[in-house]
Amino acid sequence: MREKLLLHSCCGPCSTACVKRLCEEGDYDITVFFYNPGITETEEYEKRKENQIRFLKEWNAEHDAENQIAFAEGNYLHDRDSYFHMVRGLENEPEGGRRCAVCFTQRLSGTVKYAQEHGFPLFTTTLTVSPHKNYPLISGIAEALADQADGVEFLDMDFKKKDGFLNSTRLSKKYGLYRQNYCGCIYSKKQAEAQRKEKAVRELNKD
Repeated sequence: MREKLLLHSCCGPCSTACVKRLCEEGDYDITVFFYNPGITETEEYEKRKENQIRFLKEWNAEHDAENQIAFAEGNYLHDRDSYFHMVRGLENEPEGGRRCAVCFTQRLSGTVKYAQEHGFPLFTTTLTVSPHKNYPLISGIAEALADQADGVEFLDMDFKKKDGFLNSTRLSKKYGLYRQNYCGCIYSKKQAEAQRKEKAVRELNKD
């Protein structure tokens, strides 16, 4: 009998390769839990959610009953307010710094809570598919949260392995998914925009 698995996801593109790999293993009854209160702009959140749902609908249309993926959503607006409070004083942290650790903790805590409330004995996260994310940090946070929770275990998978990120880009193209160019919060967006401007200036100076 397959175990119920809650797959935390922040966007459709990252979930593609993770869903594919988990389905190929054939051991899990998967629900994608779309949850990232760190996406601080509502329009961006809705765009990512729309693409997540569209990917799952297309995936389900292509696959048999055993490989159908369910969808669930976290409490975005309420927890977004909590996010702003939690990262106060960390606004200028670089991408990958202390602010991101707080964000990871919030996302994974919400995932564990949902898993407990809805009878999921296992959870994992698509966060580990990105080469820009700190896998040991994410894994450590998730393991610590699971240790404190009753009846929920963390399925520790580094989804970058087996060409996970490359597969996610290929599958995103196949399904025509929107690929964001920043993590989600307004602070990472500003940093990404500043980096793009700096790169453009360097390119102009070369000429």
